[in-house]
Amino acid sequence: MVGGMRRPLAALILLAAAGCFADGGPTVDGTASGSTGGTTLADVQPAICGDGAVEGSEECDEGPSNGAEGSSCRASCVRHACGDGIVAPGLEECDLGAFNGEGSACTATCAVEVCGDESVGPMESCDDGPVGSATCTGECRFVGCGDGVVSAPEECDDGNTVETDACTSLCRAARCGDGVVQDGVEGCDDGNLDPGDACTELCAPATCGDARVHRGVEECDDGNLSGGDQCSPVCSLAQLFVFATSIRYSGALGGLDGADAKCQALASKAGVQGTYRAWLSDGVETPATRFKHGLPYIRLDKKPVAQSLDAMIEAGVLQNPISLTENNEPLGDDQECGAINKVWTNLRRDATPIGELDCGGWTRVDGVAPQDGGIGVAHRTGQAWTDEQCALSCGSLLRLYCFQQMP
Repeated sequence: MVGGMRRPLAALILLAAAGCFADGGPTVDGTASGSTGGTTLADVQPAICGDGAVEGSEECDEGPSNGAEGSSCRASCVRHACGDGIVAPGLEECDLGAFNGEGSACTATCAVEVCGDESVGPMESCDDGPVGSATCTGECRFVGCGDGVVSAPEECDDGNTVETDACTSLCRAARCGDGVVQDGVEGCDDGNLDPGDACTELCAPATCGDARVHRGVEECDDGNLSGGDQCSPVCSLAQLFVFATSIRYSGALGGLDGADAKCQALASKAGVQGTYRAWLSDGVETPATRFKHGLPYIRLDKKPVAQSLDAMIEAGVLQNPISLTENNEPLGDDQECGAINKVWTNLRRDATPIGELDCGGWTRVDGVAPQDGGIGVAHRTGQAWTDEQCALSCGSLLRLYCFQQMP
């Protein structure tokens, strides 16, 4: 029995013959062989995002309503929160993440800043509510601003209404993000400190080589204009990153979309630019149909993995193993660490599905067939990198391969 599930004896014999249990995978009685055994279904009950039940590491789960307008739960089963930089449709008017609050066009409560809301926006000198106060007018200007005398709470008062000098017409010291371009100092000012739009948080026009990816314009920006690295001198991708996840997961990945989301979340947390998808098949979709490809793949240490997806599929081997994580950290020696460096794939070396070794489309570990998932080994460059020609119980905890996608 494995985690309370009976498996056909013939299947167990085949798996044992292939060596799937020799390196810490689940054994017939549900325990792990060796000193570094893999965790089984008996040890963990993985969550299935989208089933309506909050389980495991999920913050929320509203089933089919996840990610819909008005839902407080994202499609990834993470709860929307004001300040996360993602506008929740129907719940928030805006969300500039860490830039919400005083002086921003988006308030701390994720509402668009307006005069009278008691939150000072970029085009206001003060805001004491809709009727103002003794020091702040109902138009959100300091009382007496423009008389040439600095009186509290004015920051400055140069007696003029010129917007572009060091003291604005609102009697506030000019600053980046106030929506006014200061002559001779700023190249632009769009009223926010978003580093990814046309005007950076330094109030300089976005340019290739400034180490800030200009959304919708640049594919990458590594802070230089050198050739020969992942990002070309015109800020287009020249190579694509690939890594093995630092975290291990059961076969209940939330389908292909859930696996992609895990790759993307780890890349974003590590500060690795780009969009990522998992090297995985559910028996129907494969990397050949899911990936945008055509560029060489490299590891985060810049060592080559393959000249392209097509070349990798045709050769069936890698130039170097995918044995670095999203943090550019090497995995341990698989001879010592055993199952912890195995990877969910269900893919042969030619990127076709191995079969029904996909844990029910990568959604379940509940004993309903198929109960096993096809695997690869992160330290291999031959066929075994993606197809070790054996399978492990869907309750085992394995890694994912994550491939960067072309825009």
